[in-house]
Amino acid sequence: MARRCATPRGWLRGVARLLEHLRGRGHGEANLRFCPDEAGTHSEDAWRRRAPGALELLFAEAAREQPGGAGAPEGPQQAA
Repeated sequence: MARRCATPRGWLRGVARLLEHLRGRGHGEANLRFCPDEAGTHSEDAWRRRAPGALELLFAEAAREQPGGAGAPEGPQQAA
């Protein structure tokens, strides 16, 4: 049976161990981001602050691939 982390500090330790495991399996910093907030809470305010950065990490490549997405040149686009 898996060990449970009963406290926020326990959760942070568990996530840190998972991060080390993933790094050991070859996942690089471009695919991993760990931003511990020991004073953070599991609340709408905390998610509101942190969600934009998480979404940017998850979807940055897809946004660059879309016409007009993040990383695309600004201004009107003309067909060649």
